[in-house]
Amino acid sequence: MPHQCVRCNTFYEDGADQILKGCPCGARLFFFVKAAKLEEARKKADALKLIAKREKYQTKLCNLREKYVFHFGNSSKIGADYILSKMA
Repeated sequence: MPHQCVRCNTFYEDGADQILKGCPCGARLFFFVKAAKLEEARKKADALKLIAKREKYQTKLCNLREKYVFHFGNSSKIGADYILSKMA
């Protein structure tokens, strides 16, 4: 029966060394996944990874927008609303 790492969502087959020694990501806890539900669990794990990646890039984009607004908003007469509308 497969196991899934709690931290990084990596799947391991039954009897894998990572289950006993710990996952390479540092976690030592695993979910037990029934073989019948394995494919569904993998799809959900992939979806969660995509959501996390999208949120990470959205946060970076917001930080860049704030940086540009601060830089251009203080040194020129262009308003922050104008800059944000051009970046969107």
